Parts: sequence; structure tokens; C-alpha cells
Amino acid sequence: MKNINKTLGIISIVVLFIGTIFKTLHWPGAGIILSIGSLAVVVFFITYLFIGTKSLSTGIEKSSGISGSIAMCLTIIAFLFKVQHWPGTGILIIISLIGLLVTGILLIIDAIKDTDQTKQSIKTLFAFSLTAIVVMLIMITRIFTEILK
Repeated sequence: MKNINKTLGIISIVVLFIGTIFKTLHWPGAGIILSIGSLAVVVFFITYLFIGTKSLSTGIEKSSGISGSIAMCLTIIAFLFKVQHWPGTGILIIISLIGLLVTGILLIIDAIKDTDQTKQSIKTLFAFSLTAIVVMLIMITRIFTEILK
């Protein structure tokens, strides 16, 4: 099952990338390819939610895995809505950024509690990177909404 999930992840990212290129170049079929690629990436994260979180040991690790996969699903859906110019994009973007921020905070807490030095440094680096990126995205979003008023 893990090989199927890895294959699904690779194929879905490739299809999403191709759809993004098609959309950028305004080629026909871009919307369908983007929708299929986005749906496949969401299915990948949902399968991770059910399969990947079983191997996590502590409750905080499982919580961060669950919140991260749900936040990534919302982020991909928000991306699709934004690119397709569908209504409701702003709310989805805000919710997905809040979900990613919560995931970053959970990862920071998990990194502090971890006793293995190697795992702790990797978790800390990833958590602070994720949190910094999300905070920058929130600030950029705020700046653009102020400029466009």
C-alpha cells in the first residue's frame, strides 16, 4: 500500500504541475488537468492521514500529522479555487494558513519534547521553517489586500 501511495503522490504532483503549466500558457484543458491533479494530491494526503499517522508514536506527533495533512488538503483546494477564479477562495486561504500555522506550532512543541537529538533538530528546523513561511504568507496577503483596497 505504501508503494501505491508513493506512486500516487508522484503522479499527482506531475499532473498538477502539468495543469499549472497549461493554465499559465492558457492552453485548452488546463482546468480539467488542474482539477484532476488537485484531487489526486488531496487523495494522497487523505491516504497519508489514514496510513501515515499510524506509524507516529506520540499523541503530539499524531496531532501534527493529522493537522498537517488536513491543512495541506485545504491549501491544495484553495490553490485550485484561486487559479480557477472560483468564489470562496479568500476564506479557504485563511483557513489553510491557520491550519499550517497550527501544524507548525504543534511541531515546535513536539520538537521540544523529543529526546532524540537528531529527530529534535530536524523537527525544529522544519517547524520553524514552516512557521516562518506561513507568517510571511500571512503578511504578504495582508499587504496585498491593503494595496488593492
